[in-house]
Amino acid sequence: MISDPTLMMDATLERALDEVAGYLELGMPANGAEILDELPYGLQNHPEVLATRFTVLNASEQWAEAARVARGLTDFMAEEPQYWIWWAFATRRAESVEAAEEILDDAAEHHPEVAATSSVSAFGANAVTSPAR
Repeated sequence: MISDPTLMMDATLERALDEVAGYLELGMPANGAEILDELPYGLQNHPEVLATRFTVLNASEQWAEAARVARGLTDFMAEEPQYWIWWAFATRRAESVEAAEEILDDAAEHHPEVAATSSVSAFGANAVTSPAR
Protein backbone atom coordinates (compact mmCIF):
# COMPACT_ATOMS: atom_id res chain seq x y z
CA MET A 1 0.00 0.00 0.00
CA ILE A 2 1.27 3.46 -0.91
CA SER A 3 1.34 5.73 2.11
CA ASP A 4 3.03 8.79 0.57
CA PRO A 5 0.32 11.01 -1.03
CA THR A 6 2.84 12.30 -3.59
CA LEU A 7 3.56 8.77 -4.79
CA MET A 8 -0.15 8.02 -4.87
CA MET A 9 -0.77 11.15 -6.97
CA ASP A 10 2.09 10.19 -9.32
CA ALA A 11 0.62 6.70 -9.69
CA THR A 12 -2.86 8.13 -10.33
CA LEU A 13 -1.49 10.50 -12.93
CA GLU A 14 0.59 7.85 -14.68
CA ARG A 15 -2.32 5.41 -14.80
CA ALA A 16 -4.70 8.06 -16.16
CA LEU A 17 -2.26 9.19 -18.85
CA ASP A 18 -1.73 5.57 -19.91
CA GLU A 19 -5.50 5.10 -20.17
CA VAL A 20 -5.85 8.24 -22.27
CA ALA A 21 -3.03 7.09 -24.57
CA GLY A 22 -4.86 3.81 -25.04
CA TYR A 23 -8.11 5.55 -25.94
CA LEU A 24 -6.25 7.77 -28.40
CA GLU A 25 -4.68 4.73 -30.05
CA LEU A 26 -8.17 3.27 -30.42
CA GLY A 27 -9.44 6.51 -31.98
CA MET A 28 -11.61 7.29 -28.97
CA PRO A 29 -10.54 10.80 -27.86
CA ALA A 30 -13.86 11.52 -26.11
CA ASN A 31 -13.19 8.63 -23.72
CA GLY A 32 -9.71 10.01 -23.12
CA ALA A 33 -11.19 13.41 -22.31
CA GLU A 34 -13.48 11.79 -19.72
CA ILE A 35 -10.45 10.24 -17.99
CA LEU A 36 -8.72 13.63 -17.85
CA ASP A 37 -11.89 15.30 -16.55
CA GLU A 38 -12.06 12.77 -13.70
CA LEU A 39 -8.56 13.60 -12.41
CA PRO A 40 -8.40 15.38 -9.06
CA TYR A 41 -8.51 19.17 -9.30
CA GLY A 42 -4.90 19.43 -8.17
CA LEU A 43 -3.75 17.53 -11.26
CA GLN A 44 -5.84 19.36 -13.86
CA ASN A 45 -3.11 21.95 -14.55
CA HIS A 46 -0.18 19.56 -14.39
CA PRO A 47 1.93 20.09 -17.55
CA GLU A 48 1.63 16.44 -18.59
CA VAL A 49 -2.14 16.57 -18.18
CA LEU A 50 -2.37 19.77 -20.22
CA ALA A 51 -0.14 18.32 -22.94
CA THR A 52 -2.28 15.20 -23.05
CA ARG A 53 -5.44 17.30 -23.07
CA PHE A 54 -4.07 19.17 -26.09
CA THR A 55 -3.49 15.85 -27.84
CA VAL A 56 -7.07 14.77 -27.08
CA LEU A 57 -8.48 18.08 -28.31
CA ASN A 58 -6.30 17.88 -31.42
CA ALA A 59 -7.59 14.38 -32.15
CA SER A 60 -11.14 15.68 -31.65
CA GLU A 61 -10.48 18.67 -33.90
CA GLN A 62 -11.59 21.04 -31.13
CA TRP A 63 -9.26 23.74 -32.36
CA ALA A 64 -10.29 26.74 -30.26
CA GLU A 65 -10.02 24.78 -27.01
CA ALA A 66 -6.77 23.17 -28.17
CA ALA A 67 -5.35 26.63 -28.86
CA ARG A 68 -6.39 27.77 -25.37
CA VAL A 69 -4.67 24.80 -23.74
CA ALA A 70 -1.52 25.20 -25.84
CA ARG A 71 -1.37 28.89 -25.03
CA GLY A 72 -1.59 28.01 -21.35
CA LEU A 73 1.32 25.64 -21.81
CA THR A 74 3.40 28.39 -23.43
CA ASP A 75 2.54 30.71 -20.54
CA PHE A 76 3.62 28.04 -18.08
CA MET A 77 6.63 26.67 -19.98
CA ALA A 78 7.68 29.21 -22.61
CA GLU A 79 11.04 27.48 -22.92
CA GLU A 80 9.43 24.50 -24.67
CA PRO A 81 9.23 25.21 -28.44
CA GLN A 82 6.74 22.40 -29.10
CA TYR A 83 4.03 24.16 -27.12
CA TRP A 84 4.36 27.26 -29.33
CA ILE A 85 4.03 25.01 -32.37
CA TRP A 86 0.90 23.40 -30.96
CA TRP A 87 -0.58 26.82 -30.19
CA ALA A 88 0.11 28.05 -33.72
CA PHE A 89 -1.26 24.86 -35.29
CA ALA A 90 -4.53 24.98 -33.37
CA THR A 91 -4.86 28.72 -33.92
CA ARG A 92 -4.39 28.23 -37.66
CA ARG A 93 -7.32 25.81 -37.60
CA ALA A 94 -9.48 27.89 -35.23
CA GLU A 95 -8.73 31.34 -36.63
CA SER A 96 -6.35 31.95 -39.52
CA VAL A 97 -2.91 31.43 -40.98
CA GLU A 98 -2.11 35.06 -40.13
CA ALA A 99 -2.91 34.53 -36.45
CA ALA A 100 -0.73 31.41 -36.43
CA GLU A 101 2.13 33.31 -38.08
CA GLU A 102 1.97 35.94 -35.31
CA ILE A 103 2.37 33.18 -32.73
CA LEU A 104 5.29 31.71 -34.67
CA ASP A 105 6.92 35.14 -34.87
CA ASP A 106 6.70 35.35 -31.06
CA ALA A 107 8.02 31.81 -30.83
CA ALA A 108 10.99 32.74 -33.02
CA GLU A 109 11.85 35.53 -30.58
CA HIS A 110 11.77 33.08 -27.66
CA HIS A 111 13.53 30.30 -29.61
CA PRO A 112 15.92 31.80 -32.14
CA GLU A 113 17.90 28.54 -32.18
CA VAL A 114 14.87 26.71 -33.59
CA ALA A 115 13.73 29.51 -35.89
CA ALA A 116 17.21 29.83 -37.42
CA THR A 117 17.00 26.29 -38.77
CA SER A 118 13.29 26.23 -39.64
CA SER A 119 10.89 27.80 -42.06
CA VAL A 120 7.49 28.89 -40.78
CA SER A 121 5.87 25.69 -42.01
CA ALA A 122 8.61 23.49 -40.58
CA PHE A 123 8.51 25.42 -37.30
CA GLY A 124 4.91 24.58 -36.88
CA ALA A 125 2.24 25.82 -39.25
CA ASN A 126 1.88 22.31 -40.68
CA ALA A 127 3.20 20.05 -37.91
CA VAL A 128 1.80 18.69 -34.68
CA THR A 129 3.24 15.78 -32.77
CA SER A 130 1.92 14.04 -29.72
CA PRO A 131 3.68 14.75 -26.45
CA ALA A 132 6.42 12.26 -25.69
CA ARG A 133 5.78 10.15 -22.65
